[in-house]
Amino acid sequence: MIIATGLLDAGLLRDKELLHLFDLAMQSESNLKTMAEKNATEEACRMRQQAQMEFGHARSLCLHAVCM
Repeated sequence: MIIATGLLDAGLLRDKELLHLFDLAMQSESNLKTMAEKNATEEACRMRQQAQMEFGHARSLCLHAVCM
């Protein structure tokens, strides 16, 4: 909103409607960035869980091979 107000003051935005549209666009961009970061974090957690499961399975196979 600060950027939009500055653009309005500089004459680059001509009316309050444009200011509102610019503000909505900035909020949307921020929300998309937040969602992308959240999705990346969730994907990293899923990958970590998958790696832990695969490690556990490999460990079980090794223990089974040693016991035979």
